[in-house]
Amino acid sequence: MRRLSKRVAGFSLIELMIALLIGSLLMSGVFNILVGAKQAYRVQDELSRTQENARFAADFIARDLRMAGFRGCRSGLPLNLMVTDADSDWRYNLLRPVQGYQGVANAPSQLNAPFSNTRHNPDSVAVLTVNPDQAVSIQSESDGELILVHAHDFALGTTLLAANCDLGALFQVSSDSTGETYVKHEVSSDLSPGNCTNRLGGDCLNPELAGLDHGGVVMPLTARAYYLSTDINGVPGLYRAELGANGTLNPEELVPGVEDFRLYFGIDTDADQVPNQYLRAGDSGFDPDQAISVQIHFLLRTLIEPDTQPKPYTFDGMAFTPDDGHVRREIALTIGLRNRL
Repeated sequence: MRRLSKRVAGFSLIELMIALLIGSLLMSGVFNILVGAKQAYRVQDELSRTQENARFAADFIARDLRMAGFRGCRSGLPLNLMVTDADSDWRYNLLRPVQGYQGVANAPSQLNAPFSNTRHNPDSVAVLTVNPDQAVSIQSESDGELILVHAHDFALGTTLLAANCDLGALFQVSSDSTGETYVKHEVSSDLSPGNCTNRLGGDCLNPELAGLDHGGVVMPLTARAYYLSTDINGVPGLYRAELGANGTLNPEELVPGVEDFRLYFGIDTDADQVPNQYLRAGDSGFDPDQAISVQIHFLLRTLIEPDTQPKPYTFDGMAFTPDDGHVRREIALTIGLRNRL
């Protein structure tokens, strides 16, 4: 019988090399798509974090600014500042509950290492109010002491506002009476800056009883300064320093990645409760007592660099070209000062 040979088909070396080349091109395209998708995801993820930080920053400061100057019964309540030199110390000057400072050089000296660089010189702001959630009613008033309706937890050196609908008086607690139904407001060397008199009416030179036992309450003062500083890694962020007992300030980082912070105050020059112009604290014609709103500009950057390509940006109408790959965004908001209207 005749045996038939069977031919086996296959690829030649040239065909195999062409196939490998086409496969490599396809894999390279897929790889580039994956790298681009990952890069886009990193950018969007960092921008999402930046926007989230912006919301936090706006919420923190807006809440305090809306309450700035709250004195209990009414916004125009007459005040006696019985804390020594309170009218010249932002931590106690409730008569000027919002104070702006243009640039790092003008920031309050008590703040810890404010941030600035060659492109940005951020502002800072001090905001004062009282906390009605911790109010305790006054039963009787005497020299150096208030008898309260129930026990309190106000520590030595805490700054309190005693107020009814006729008058308010700011003082420091002069003895440790937490858990008791009385609070002392005497002149004491244990306090800083201390009380200027043992009475809450009149003024430091001519003190008298204030009559705060008629419908009065005591409420703790809340004094906070918002400013920019850096963490141990040199990353700038929004910080808040809050007044503690005996004049101490307790700083904390609120939002990382904030690189600039600029404030414009809405000035009402004709008393119609509408801002006539917006000025910074160092501008000519600025009067903090005429401010009825605050416009805030934040510049936020991503915490990591999505890539090394510099990304130009605009902040407060000015164009900047950075020397890094961070993505930056500006947010702005306007806040009405409710207790100034």
